[in-house]
Amino acid sequence: MPDRCYVPLCCKSSYRVCLPSDAVRLKEWLVKIRRDVSPAFQITERTKICSSHLKITDFRVTLNGR
Repeated sequence: MPDRCYVPLCCKSSYRVCLPSDAVRLKEWLVKIRRDVSPAFQITERTKICSSHLKITDFRVTLNGR
């Protein structure tokens, strides 16, 4: 199954990013994309969103550049 953007009604084909593992940052991102974790939306390692839904300030660069 191809990775798709999990933002409602999105059909863009820009670069997709994984959701953050940090609980605080994850909650911020879920608010930005208007999603709530529920039986209809479960976060897995395959859950990704288009980078076009985020700003550069939403990302955090780590020591290894990821």
